[in-house]
Amino acid sequence: MDALCTGRVTERALIESKDFEEISRRAEEFLFAIHNFSLLHIGINNAKEEDAIAAAQKLAFLFGFKLRERPNSMFADPGFELMKTPDFGKNGHVAIGVNDIPRALTFLHRKGISVISGTERYNDDGSMRRVYLDLEISGFAFHLRSYK
Repeated sequence: MDALCTGRVTERALIESKDFEEISRRAEEFLFAIHNFSLLHIGINNAKEEDAIAAAQKLAFLFGFKLRERPNSMFADPGFELMKTPDFGKNGHVAIGVNDIPRALTFLHRKGISVISGTERYNDDGSMRRVYLDLEISGFAFHLRSYK
């Protein structure tokens, strides 16, 4: 208990006063900070490769975004991935960056979110690089991507 009292999560006075609402708020804030969730990019589904390339080129022309081609998509960096063919999500996907995918999955599982089995991708060192969540909001699927 002394470790909790001296840490960032809470203070002895909060415990002694039984201010569990504030302790819970700080604990949740601490958990979000550990995961460091952030928006990496928005993937937009296109019917065909030509549409994805044209859309990426338009974003580059209008806003000066750097183009980067991948086998299945065109990136208009920062922030847009134009899929050459439809992928997960009715409209596309949202990539969320995290510090540690397995840890973030445990956190999200407690909130009722699971993974789409078979979507896991790994780095050469065996750490998870990406996984899709069983989650769609406003026609967009979500995947986690490790910062590492």
